[in-house]
Amino acid sequence: HNDAFCVSLNYKMQKYVFSVQLDTSGTMTGAPPSRLDNAIAGLKDLFESAMHDDDLLGVYAFDTTVKKLTSFQSKKDIINSGGWAPIEASIRANTNMRTALYDAIHQGLNDLHDFWNFAKNSGDHYVFEQLVITDGEDTDSKTTTLENLKTKLQNPGIPHYHLLGIGVGREYSRTVLDELCGAKNAHHVDDASGLFAFLNNLSRKYSDRSKPLESTAL
Repeated sequence: HNDAFCVSLNYKMQKYVFSVQLDTSGTMTGAPPSRLDNAIAGLKDLFESAMHDDDLLGVYAFDTTVKKLTSFQSKKDIINSGGWAPIEASIRANTNMRTALYDAIHQGLNDLHDFWNFAKNSGDHYVFEQLVITDGEDTDSKTTTLENLKTKLQNPGIPHYHLLGIGVGREYSRTVLDELCGAKNAHHVDDASGLFAFLNNLSRKYSDRSKPLESTAL
């Protein structure tokens, strides 16, 4: 994968583009605070604490299918449209039993590629961060396969791109996430509280732009 934090960037001027694919299948829900509750809380913290006004966010929920809940919008525009609350409501409205994991990563990557083709002549410096949060193996993808996705990720066609996978619990194949993201960029937490702690730590790392980051690996 490309190094998301290329030293040639003026890191004080770079804008982050966050593409988040969040698993909303049945096993993510449950008695509060559930895995989904903690994922939402951690993403809210990232939005409120780590994102700058001109950073962009796209959020996808995936279970049986992939739903784009918000296109790449700046934090400032999201705040002006009601803030985090409508995004959270949309996430909670999209839950089902199965897991189209590969389709979700594939769509998120394709949309980042489309955004880059649109914005690459703007003069802005972008860093592309794709975050995938899941607690299950793929059970319902229809548009791509594991092998095709791995091939695409080897040459994503986006500069300063980074894929970070976050797996929750013990019910899924850790090997698949490791293969897709690379061992140092696939993170595994045992429970819902560990998920929030990881995302909270990640937010602090993204928020510090006083120096260039070499990696988001924690």
